[in-house]
Amino acid sequence: MIQSVPSLHRIHFAKTFYAAVALLIACVAFTIVWFYLPDENAAAAYQQLVLEANPVQTSANSTPYSANQHRQGIVKDVYYNQDSQRLQLRILSAKSVLSLDYHEQQTEVVEKMEDVSCCMQEMLYYLLPDGQEAYKKPDGRIVIGNKDASDSALYKGEEKHLKPMQLVRYLEAERAVYHYKSDKLIAEQVKVYRYALPGHTIAMPSKGLKPLMSGVAESVQFSLGEQDFQFKANKLKASFLTPGRSP
Repeated sequence: MIQSVPSLHRIHFAKTFYAAVALLIACVAFTIVWFYLPDENAAAAYQQLVLEANPVQTSANSTPYSANQHRQGIVKDVYYNQDSQRLQLRILSAKSVLSLDYHEQQTEVVEKMEDVSCCMQEMLYYLLPDGQEAYKKPDGRIVIGNKDASDSALYKGEEKHLKPMQLVRYLEAERAVYHYKSDKLIAEQVKVYRYALPGHTIAMPSKGLKPLMSGVAESVQFSLGEQDFQFKANKLKASFLTPGRSP
């Protein structure tokens, strides 16, 4: 009996087909991750990376492969929950390189950013006319003083007399790297500030505004991959310009 032998053409087609399927799965997974990190031009940039790294146009033996996309004027807004509050984080970068590295075992997507600034809300609160602080509990009630104050400290006035405020961290770095798979940003030699700003809508602090704290960290990293927002400032040397709040 004569057995047929698959042609080299068929073998090449099969390898290429499975590589394309693997990349398609990676694209779907990445799209799910990107949903949690809205970026106006992110989808278009990633689609371009996929086209540039199209395995159908690549030799079946050429994996791993990679592609890069140069971007400018990046704005990333992230929403997360912390201490029962819905908070926001905003990352700005003058320019970046978005890189896709495809391997048989995994696909890694990272963005190397330059001239980076980041504003992250730590807490939302209110100011009373007499200067006291007040906090809204998850059930909508407002307490005066500590956010964990008992019901005896309930604010009984009208909410229109309260001034919305936010406590924010503001970071500046020449370079930072964002890892999309782990939702982690890492930067070195970072200027770290803390501000009390009016309103509950995130906003970058204006120039000349006096911070509550100012310092420099050897490195900073934060991650949204865990259930809670994780922030670490390593070897932070800080000066407190306004008493009353600690980092």
